[in-house]
Amino acid sequence: MNSSKHFVLAFLFRILVVTAFTENLFNKGWFEYIADEISEFHEVPLSWESNQTVPSWLSGSYIKNGPARRTFDGERYYSNYLDGWAKLHKFAFKNGRVLFSGKMLEGNNYNKSRSAGHIIPSVTLGPVRPNDWNVLEMLEGMANDYDNTNVLTYKLGSMENPEGDYFATTDYVHAYQFDPKTLNVIKMVSMDSITLQGLSLGGSSHWKREVNSDAYLSFFTALSPITFNYELSIWRIGNSWEDKKRVGGISLPFLPFVHQISNTEHYAVIMVYPVGIDIVAAAIHHNFHPMGAMTCVDQPVQFYLMDLRDGAVIDGFQSIDPSIHFAAHHINAYEENNQIVLDISTSPWDIFIQEVDIDIMKSWKETGKTKNKIKRIRLDLSTKNVIVSEYENELNNYFMNTFDFPSINPNYNGRKHRYVYGWVRIDNWVQMLVKKDVLNTTNDKYWSVPSHYPGEMLFIPNPDGTVEDDGILITVVFDGINKESYLMLLDGLSFEEINRAHLPYTVPFSFHGNWFPNLQ
Repeated sequence: MNSSKHFVLAFLFRILVVTAFTENLFNKGWFEYIADEISEFHEVPLSWESNQTVPSWLSGSYIKNGPARRTFDGERYYSNYLDGWAKLHKFAFKNGRVLFSGKMLEGNNYNKSRSAGHIIPSVTLGPVRPNDWNVLEMLEGMANDYDNTNVLTYKLGSMENPEGDYFATTDYVHAYQFDPKTLNVIKMVSMDSITLQGLSLGGSSHWKREVNSDAYLSFFTALSPITFNYELSIWRIGNSWEDKKRVGGISLPFLPFVHQISNTEHYAVIMVYPVGIDIVAAAIHHNFHPMGAMTCVDQPVQFYLMDLRDGAVIDGFQSIDPSIHFAAHHINAYEENNQIVLDISTSPWDIFIQEVDIDIMKSWKETGKTKNKIKRIRLDLSTKNVIVSEYENELNNYFMNTFDFPSINPNYNGRKHRYVYGWVRIDNWVQMLVKKDVLNTTNDKYWSVPSHYPGEMLFIPNPDGTVEDDGILITVVFDGINKESYLMLLDGLSFEEINRAHLPYTVPFSFHGNWFPNLQ
């Protein structure tokens, strides 16, 4: 089929999608919010909307990561929103001023596609439309691999020192080191170069800061060429990518789909869902697209505790409770009374297939339902019992326990927390931000404006604060009515808006970011 026919098919399909969409009070500007935005700009000064003072202690940079480009020629495009190429947005704070920068993360395959003027074959989570890879392109795609690190940003070593190695991560074995001032790519690093556990197949975009340490914990999965079992191994990452040490591993009969782990003071908390990826089916039936080969297997949820001191594993925890069959994001975990308390945000196991298909996102039919549910899980170290419950909800706001993208005061990671902040999505476009008081839910609060689409909130603690929720929440919101993005600061205590700054460039729907103190 020639390129002109490809273009006509793509155009007609998008016309059908658009005509299926009905605009209402809550979804204005939705198409613009999930559209490509590839502009590059550096240190653009922003102006605060109100005269209210921004706290002087807020000094550092917020660097947000997420998809921003799905096509290079307007014909072929990535159907899964998660396949959009990474773009970094940086907000640098100093003395109440903010400088705004944005740049596509120019990795190997991105540069090849840009030079070619079209999508070059590579491993992608979902199919390419309107025509997916043919056999020859699949072979080329396997050679090009997957290197789109569009989920999170981290700095190794001390967070207080702005000097060091910064990385953009994804749920694979590769990460890109980038310059935090220019946002230029420095180099790609890979778990492949140091693992001897077998064929590396996956990793985690969420690195967990170890309690009382500057080190991070992450995990990687590999297929053993000897036993043909899969291993999920925990690694401790120090001041550089080369400064890594394997803590320990667990053997599994299938390749699990795990996005995040938690950690307490003494343990890595690993939750293995009955959800996996059939790599044989991915190769034979799904053009090497792993999301198409996701499957829910008939077995309980398994929990493993890995001792961070010696790698010893405590197992035997399992649950058949269907409400916890899958969770993309963990809130926190801590040790209490010979139990491990784990808080998670559950969702349907196929959420990364249906919910982020770009054409479904554009033609979404309203249901009035949320997809996430917060669960508290207690693992009893003596009895191996697994107790599942929910947060209290004394105000009976049905959405208060249905958030994702959870954030807590980072000083409480691995310790008992009281406050959780999150992002609620009803259908796709009715979105709100919430503050959850776990101990007294009459204090629960929320923020919402119709057709305003906020992103993940990040909690930045007040260095002089004396209570857990003393700090600032930072988020980027897209105003669908005016079709522009703005940076918003919320007070962690009152959950009231402190200030906002309108952005000269839109920030598409993205995932996660991190705060880097003292980085300007």
